[in-house]
Amino acid sequence: MNKFVLLSILCGMFVFYSNPATAAEGNLKESLESDLQYYERVVKPSGKDACINFLNRIIQKYEDKGIDSMYLIPVEKNLQSLQQSKEKPIKKNIDEEIRKLEGAIFKEEDEYLQQPAKKQPVSRGNGTGNINIYFGAKALDKDDWEPVEEQSEVGIAIDFKERHWPVSLIVDYSNSIGEGTFYYYGWIDCEAKLSELNIGIRKIWDQSLNVRPFIGGGISFISGEVTYSTGDSISDSGTGYWIGGGVYWTLNESFNIGVELKSSYAKVTPVEGLTVNAGGGHFGFFIGYHY
Repeated sequence: MNKFVLLSILCGMFVFYSNPATAAEGNLKESLESDLQYYERVVKPSGKDACINFLNRIIQKYEDKGIDSMYLIPVEKNLQSLQQSKEKPIKKNIDEEIRKLEGAIFKEEDEYLQQPAKKQPVSRGNGTGNINIYFGAKALDKDDWEPVEEQSEVGIAIDFKERHWPVSLIVDYSNSIGEGTFYYYGWIDCEAKLSELNIGIRKIWDQSLNVRPFIGGGISFISGEVTYSTGDSISDSGTGYWIGGGVYWTLNESFNIGVELKSSYAKVTPVEGLTVNAGGGHFGFFIGYHY
């Protein structure tokens, strides 16, 4: 009887002390399985070095906790295999990232194309200017040029500036012509042709994109010729100055219309002892292009 009681007590003590150990072993096994799942899901795609480092840490962790070494055998074999192999490029992950990037780009393009079209401002780079054709009249000094003092005029003007310049550079060229008849021992027809090349600067106030007043001035090169029905002709050229102003009306950001008033002055001597002003007053309209 005493032996039976003693045997029962010993069996109870064995069960009491062995159950916690078994439970602890089970917890470590579950923890190891969780770490290995994390390894497969997160660490393994990151490359060889990350895998080796992670597996070494797992082995050290569970050896310190006293887990049965049989559970670490697969981990050690995996680690040994990695250490003996050459790392291969993770092409699969790269391909997946490329596909994701392409998908994001295509999606952004589709969203952009589906948006309603917006009016974009005209891009004009760093420079701005005007190219205009001029139609008008030129009035010469009557005392010097009668009967050809009133002339029709046509020309072209180009101005340009960088956006940070305070003024524009301007070049314009024009031709004018006038006809008349005078009496000198009989009636004589005559025709006067004048050409002007004006170079200078122009200040344009462009706070408003539509209405832009301007003034300018510079050097004027003027040449002229008068021919007579008698077959004779006289001609000369001179250098002087010009000054003028006007206003641009710009439509649709690029089409110019406007008016200009200008005065020019240059002395010429078509006949020895006779000096006259080949410049005069100019008034006209222009059309052109603004950029």
